[in-house]
Amino acid sequence: DSAAGGGVGLGAGQLASLAHARQDVRVAVLDRLLDDVGSPRVERAVGRDGSLRRLWQINADPRGAAFTIELAALANHRKAIRAEVARYAERFRAAQLDAVTAALEAHGVADQMPPIVALLLMTGVSQVMALEQALGVTAGQDATVTYIEDAIARLEARS
Repeated sequence: DSAAGGGVGLGAGQLASLAHARQDVRVAVLDRLLDDVGSPRVERAVGRDGSLRRLWQINADPRGAAFTIELAALANHRKAIRAEVARYAERFRAAQLDAVTAALEAHGVADQMPPIVALLLMTGVSQVMALEQALGVTAGQDATVTYIEDAIARLEARS
């Protein structure tokens, strides 16, 4: 048993208990971090008017997209963390969906594009661009950002 403890006098049961405690700490830290930056960030940034521009800016921030990609990678390797990330992602998506729905309804176009589709397009584009930027691939990104920002401006001008 002491061989399992790597020469520090810990038995296999003690090592398992220590590993479990470390996992609990990781999940608790992640939970606190996600609660601090998640839905309240969307609610503060978007406000009651459901601004598509502000929501796009949140999604287009490469730091946030990179953070999401890193969380997904971490969750892929740790089941307990996966559950916590999924819980956070559902809450964050719900807050964003509320904002997109309000914005599309305010502009009278919710019947032309389902809010969940608009949200997933914004999220997906921003995450792909962040992943590409991390790799040094930027072809087409400026044109894509310009197109999206112009489309938002045209939509806002209609109202």
